[in-house]
Amino acid sequence: MADFRNRLLVVAGMATLFAGLASAQSLTCAQGQAPGATGSGYPAGAPGTVAANLKGEYGPMAGPGQGISPTQPIELRSEGVTELVSDTVFVCVGTGGTTLQGQVTAFMGGNVPALAVTATAPILQVLGNTVGGACDGACAPVYYAGIVVPGTANVLFGTSGTAGVKSGIYTGGAVVFPSYNFILQVSNVRVNVTGLLAPTVPTPVTETVFAGAEGVASLFNSSPITVGFVLKSYTTSMGAPLPSYVVCEKNPGQDNGWSFQLTVSELFAGAFKTATAPTPTEAIPAPANIPGGEAGSFPSAELVTILGTRIKFVVGSIPAGVSSLVVPNAIVTGNGEGGTTLELDLVPSQSDTGAADPAGTVGSTTYSVPAAGGSVTVIYQVNTELLSVIKSFIFQPQLQWAANAIVGQQTAVTVTTTYAPSPATLGGTIVVPNTYLPYFANTAQSQTGPAWGVCETDLLFPFITTQNGFETGIAISNTAADPFTYVGPPPTFAALPLTTGQEGVCNLYFYGTGQSPAATTPVTLTATGLTSIKVGTTQDTVVSPYLGHDYLGYVIARCQFLYAHGFAFFTNAAPGITAAQQGGYSALVFSYPPSVNHPRTSPPRSEHLDE
Repeated sequence: MADFRNRLLVVAGMATLFAGLASAQSLTCAQGQAPGATGSGYPAGAPGTVAANLKGEYGPMAGPGQGISPTQPIELRSEGVTELVSDTVFVCVGTGGTTLQGQVTAFMGGNVPALAVTATAPILQVLGNTVGGACDGACAPVYYAGIVVPGTANVLFGTSGTAGVKSGIYTGGAVVFPSYNFILQVSNVRVNVTGLLAPTVPTPVTETVFAGAEGVASLFNSSPITVGFVLKSYTTSMGAPLPSYVVCEKNPGQDNGWSFQLTVSELFAGAFKTATAPTPTEAIPAPANIPGGEAGSFPSAELVTILGTRIKFVVGSIPAGVSSLVVPNAIVTGNGEGGTTLELDLVPSQSDTGAADPAGTVGSTTYSVPAAGGSVTVIYQVNTELLSVIKSFIFQPQLQWAANAIVGQQTAVTVTTTYAPSPATLGGTIVVPNTYLPYFANTAQSQTGPAWGVCETDLLFPFITTQNGFETGIAISNTAADPFTYVGPPPTFAALPLTTGQEGVCNLYFYGTGQSPAATTPVTLTATGLTSIKVGTTQDTVVSPYLGHDYLGYVIARCQFLYAHGFAFFTNAAPGITAAQQGGYSALVFSYPPSVNHPRTSPPRSEHLDE
């Protein structure tokens, strides 16, 4: 019986203790508007207030005692894996003599699939506010490092230890809620919003902050605060007209110094950001602010290198024979009131944390990137921007090759654009780096660049027949091999070939009566077993295998090389024919006039003769 009474007393005592804790632990956030507003109780000019230090940075509160920094929610790039949201701010009344300890949790939400927190070190700032309560000499700000809860969109402040953050600045252990009036500010929260890559309308991301003390009481639970809107952030377009390249001529020489002009445009101002160290940084007593760059309000907490926005271009489907892609070392766009509107500088690779030009190009205006394997990747970083305008820039590189280094007709190059750093391929697996920020999904917007046509000579054979026992033979020569030279440059002044050649096929188009193939059907000269005519060689055939023995008409030969010349010979000579008839002639070479209305003005390019 005595033992039972003792147990009952213990249980009753514990109940009294928890009831006392629960009743003693209370935290009230100020009701009303932002500091400085009428009725807020926190004059704008009072020393130590948020409004005094940031000159109205927070703006209207999102709810009782709630605000955000910057004043309006940040626009979040839908392509972003580490998008910085606005800081949330809570103006609270001190506990009035009792110092409480507990935890603070930030819950991220919104209609964004697979929303997740990806910051390396979110920070909770506890800042003294001298208005309406004494600081008792303890108004210095205290900073708590947050932990991202794996598999969730939650951040927890008030855990033990300070692993993963710089020592000497951040406090580990439970959050201490002061007895004097103070401000809570949740900073450096980054989210992955790529589950919504192409939003049709701005989609809000919200943050709800919950504070609890010692596991037995809820101090406060905020309403959801909009801390960002997800929008698609950039688009690309290809300028026109594109150069009409031919493989038998070198480049430079066929264009105006660029192979294409690709325009990359923001879809809202500030999508392209500099790294931007915030001002002021962790200063006492003012909280840090977000300046509009990639950095959060506490960049030192993130223990990573903050990069400016990087744009990655992949030029693909480059044909063999192209030697290099020459790109500008810097892209500068316009001038605004504050100077340059936008400047991007070439960087060596997407994982490089510097922004210097590649080795060996310092002081030059262009950089030559070897074109190996059919693809070239170049990356630029934003180092100057004007936040107040929606910006665009033009990427205009030049492909280079020697004459006849490219063989045959080639399809158009492709140009894909995405943010960097990002996975190597479209839709590739996202692995957030632990050494630098920001990071993006590969969204690879693709455009089509220039193509290559072959140099062409078109021949007319005006009389072809197989009627009445006749047979016609034709011969075509590739005459690009010749003895003509010119004096080369110093110091050798060597004799160099005046003509450069290229092998290719000749397609025959038959027009007339009695032919077996339909008119305009191309027939490639393959009677001798050759598929193309090499430089300095001749190929010949008779036409009856293609036309039968009742054909009368003409043939147009389209030869995929310059300096083609042809000869036709017809005869009825055969066993038993005693008086054979025969003749021959040189094929005519089409010479296209420059008139834009002529049906034969566009490439192919042809040799001009007086026949």
